[in-house]
Amino acid sequence: MSALRKAVALLAFAVVALLASWPVAPAAATAAQSGFEHVEHFTSDMEITPAGSLRVHETIDYDFGSLSRHGIYRFIPVRFPYDSRYDRVYPVHNVKVTAGSDTPSAVDISEQNGNVALRIGDPDRTITGRHRYDITYDVDGALNTFPDHDELYWNVTGNRWVVPISRADATLRGPIGFTKITCFEGPEHSDLPCDESAADGGTAHYGSVELGTGAGLTIVAALPRGAIANVRPILDERWSLNRAFARTPITVGSAVILLAAIALLLTRVLWRHGRDRRLVGDGVETLRPLFDHGDSPVEYRPPDELRPAQVGVLIDERADPLDVTASIIDLGVRGYLRIEEIPDKGLFSRGDWRLTKLDADAEALEPYERKLLKGLFDSGDEVLMSDLKSHFYDDLKQIQDSLYDDCVKRGWFRQRPDRTRAAWLGIGIAATVLGVGAVVLAAAYTHFALALLPLAIVGIVVLAVHNRMPARTGAGAKTLEHILGFRRFMTTAQTQRMQFAEEEGIFAKYLPYAIVFGATKQWARRFEGLGADSPAMGGMGWYLGANVFNPVGFSDSMHDFTVSTAGTIVSTPPSASGSSG
Repeated sequence: MSALRKAVALLAFAVVALLASWPVAPAAATAAQSGFEHVEHFTSDMEITPAGSLRVHETIDYDFGSLSRHGIYRFIPVRFPYDSRYDRVYPVHNVKVTAGSDTPSAVDISEQNGNVALRIGDPDRTITGRHRYDITYDVDGALNTFPDHDELYWNVTGNRWVVPISRADATLRGPIGFTKITCFEGPEHSDLPCDESAADGGTAHYGSVELGTGAGLTIVAALPRGAIANVRPILDERWSLNRAFARTPITVGSAVILLAAIALLLTRVLWRHGRDRRLVGDGVETLRPLFDHGDSPVEYRPPDELRPAQVGVLIDERADPLDVTASIIDLGVRGYLRIEEIPDKGLFSRGDWRLTKLDADAEALEPYERKLLKGLFDSGDEVLMSDLKSHFYDDLKQIQDSLYDDCVKRGWFRQRPDRTRAAWLGIGIAATVLGVGAVVLAAAYTHFALALLPLAIVGIVVLAVHNRMPARTGAGAKTLEHILGFRRFMTTAQTQRMQFAEEEGIFAKYLPYAIVFGATKQWARRFEGLGADSPAMGGMGWYLGANVFNPVGFSDSMHDFTVSTAGTIVSTPPSASGSSG
């Protein structure tokens, strides 16, 4: 039985020995032997300079096999986390690539995910088979220092190769003999020893064979402490919002001081430029006090025979479509045109208005009124309001320009209100861009962004108030007081109603002003109960309605006309469209 056990043991030993000696080809070797794409030989010749930089010369023998490629990528790892705040970086410079005449060697350099990426080759040309690339570059900050020695720890090949490396060799030379060397191979952070490492004084050699995809060669060499002049690591602070807007006594204090200074400056500028003036005698103007909102006495007629559109511009500093619509009605009341209501004729029709030009002398009209008449009746003496849609926009712009010019000519504003708003809008946009830009730059490169944050507020405040910046002159403010007194008569005063009920055509005469004041219904109710034969209701021949006339019903029609007309005159033509074929 003992002889049988010995025979079985001998047979088992023979099988194990046979399996152990069976040739097993690693992936890299298999790739190389079968002609697949791989790095045939990666050679790196490195030198540590006395100044502490690393000079590198790499020779890469690359076999593309039968595959057509434009070239290779070489990734050099240059950025690693150092601590919770900093990354350690290895600046790479003086990169040069050379190759044989049959090998494209143009290089594009970028940084990707902590690596300097060298894209070597020609995007317009492909190559196959074996090619050699020579790459040289310098690295700063590659050495480390310890209490008893200085050290180079360097990833020779990198770990981003997507093909195997059949063999990798590295030679390192230093200004003084190395005290200790070692090397590792495999994936990143691997502690597996490499195949070969040997040192002879100031020269060390390292080698690995059959490195698989993603595997690399890392070398370590120790030198006596102080042998290298500059071994301090180069650190780059990682950006974070909290650090960019760091809250320190300096940044908080600076922000408060800057905010206070900006608030004072903005208050002064906006106060001086955006407040109305008032006359104090002999044409002298002063700024109107902030809380000077005394009630204007009631006035029973518009001051200086101003027209409704002029009144509207002075009230809200805008020549808006409502003012133009009120002018159309005013021209009707004064005999320059007739408005005829065309009722809808069923579920699928809409009401309209026909405007007819009357034979009246237009020379007495204001310039903006002449432009309005011309724009309305440019195609003939009769026009449907709906036909003006998408065609009146350019005329409207000219009418508004004329109204703005008129208010400057009358001395109500020093500058056209629309241009004042545009100027302050531009200032606000510029201040916002510059302020936000300064904060962004400070946040990107410093910890002082909080101190500059008030700069971003300047433009935002100006943008918020730019519509309020037109300021009336003393004459304009005085005229406005009279207009507001006239508005009080039309909207609130009751005691003189019967007196003015006897004035011929007062309802129609002041109706355009009621439209500008937004008080059409209030004005109509003032005349509710008065008969059509009342003198106040006279002068209505300019309007042909579809229903029996009464003031309140008529005010509803005027409201519809106002809304419809305002929408019509501002409508723009649809933008042109097309396609290629």
